[in-house]
Amino acid sequence: MQNINVTPVDQLPNFRAGTRIQISSQDGKLRFLTSLVGIDGHDAIVAHLPTTEELEVGHCKVTIPLQWYEAFFKVKENLVIRLVDKGVVYAFETSVLEVAGHKSRLLMLNYPKEIYLQDLRKEPRYPCTLLARVYSEREPLEGLVKDISFSGCQIRIPEGYKLDEFKSMRGADHFMAFEIMLPECDSYYVFKGDLISVLSQPYGLRLGISFKSAYSEIKGYLNSLHLDD
Repeated sequence: MQNINVTPVDQLPNFRAGTRIQISSQDGKLRFLTSLVGIDGHDAIVAHLPTTEELEVGHCKVTIPLQWYEAFFKVKENLVIRLVDKGVVYAFETSVLEVAGHKSRLLMLNYPKEIYLQDLRKEPRYPCTLLARVYSEREPLEGLVKDISFSGCQIRIPEGYKLDEFKSMRGADHFMAFEIMLPECDSYYVFKGDLISVLSQPYGLRLGISFKSAYSEIKGYLNSLHLDD
């Protein structure tokens, strides 16, 4: 779980029945795909028990020896759960509480105490520190662009602003206007983008933004970094 952020467990997405999840061993050598059944308050997560044929090896599914399978899902065995929601990979550590049922067997797992998350990106983003202004419903907010790519960026907003103020700006009917001051410029460039993710962090808020179009100013800035040299 490298290069990902730790956040309070209340930042987990809403668990929906049928959501596909990956269950893996601590070392990542054994990985199963299964689906969620639901949660029992904040006490337990309930998932369908994978079969021995649902082990993932690359893009293939193979059968493993029964003794490996039984050891993997024994009570108190520590596991890692991963799922993807709205472009963010969520991961957390858990342990087996119980394996219940007969024909349709269910796996009972401990509810997590903390989660790890990471943006799911189609292309690499490059670290930077660029001044930014984000236009919210209240007022322009000063922030910093902390990484950027040809198609999007991450902007950090300092403490003092609530998560709900930005969550309402997500969705197909909304777009975000923001400005970035690029190097060797004495003024801000105006951009538009879709707000993909809003996450609460110790320093404030982290906004994941996808650009509305391919901006020549962004392309020029990234090309000036000579990233392919």
